[in-house]
Amino acid sequence: MSTKAILAKGATIKPIQFAIAGLIVIGGGYFLLKKVGKDVILTPEEKAKKEADSVSADNPFSFSEFMAQPFPEGTPLIKVATAQANAKQVYNALSGYFFDSPDMIIGLFNSYKNKAQVAQMAQAFYIAYKRDILTFLKNGNKVFDFGTGGLSETDYNRIVTIVNKKSKF
Repeated sequence: MSTKAILAKGATIKPIQFAIAGLIVIGGGYFLLKKVGKDVILTPEEKAKKEADSVSADNPFSFSEFMAQPFPEGTPLIKVATAQANAKQVYNALSGYFFDSPDMIIGLFNSYKNKAQVAQMAQAFYIAYKRDILTFLKNGNKVFDFGTGGLSETDYNRIVTIVNKKSKF
């Protein structure tokens, strides 16, 4: 085969190779964006909500995991009676027939010094009402529901953000 024939053959194969490589790159990029990009392209509120829904020793709403770890000596905790009273306040704040008290709930979560105290209250809430507190905050406990049944998305995100900004202990 002559040199001209080899060069001509190479010139016709190159565009096909480039097209195939381009499709592979585009397909790979699409796959990465769909699977991995979901976590990369999240708003701060979406990231906070995702963390709140996870089960880990860093998530105070996952109280069984959180409370199982050793706490440093001197960690400020709340009394069991206080945790129970706070759990009841949250329950009552979202159990009204025609009204809710989101500001009271937000203020309560603001008052905690750390995530350990939040975990204590979340545990007390679960023991008293056999419900996850995050689910309750989202859905409420309405007999007659003329609204969302729980906190608004904005108020819910505020609580999750407040808790995520607190120190662990």
